[in-house]
Amino acid sequence: MKKVSILIFTFCLILSSCATSKRAQQEVSITTTQWKLITVATSSKELKPSEENPVTLKIENNQASGNSGCNYFSGPVELKEKSLKFGDLASTRKYCMESMEIENAVLKALSETDNYRIKDNKLELRKGSQTLATFAIAN
Repeated sequence: MKKVSILIFTFCLILSSCATSKRAQQEVSITTTQWKLITVATSSKELKPSEENPVTLKIENNQASGNSGCNYFSGPVELKEKSLKFGDLASTRKYCMESMEIENAVLKALSETDNYRIKDNKLELRKGSQTLATFAIAN
């Protein structure tokens, strides 16, 4: 009888830990997380940032800020439920030959974004149902 009770208790513990993990994933918020770019789509291919020039995004207090691979950007953002619209972004104007392609693609993706989705702890910036850029939680 004791073995059965211990088995049932262990099984319940395992199930509850799985539920906690799923709940934690759902609690990731677009506004309380620093994001790091995984990929950005262009018309012909997907681009990935280099480790030396990471692309970051932070959204809080109706403002977006980050690094687009070479330059820093910031500007207003309108966030309503799953709707997301970036306003005019100000940016520094440094030229970095090795990262201009990804920088231009990122800034274009931000300007075209009209909604977002968080799935498996990844932020997808989207236009309609098309994913423009995918970010992971930055460490």
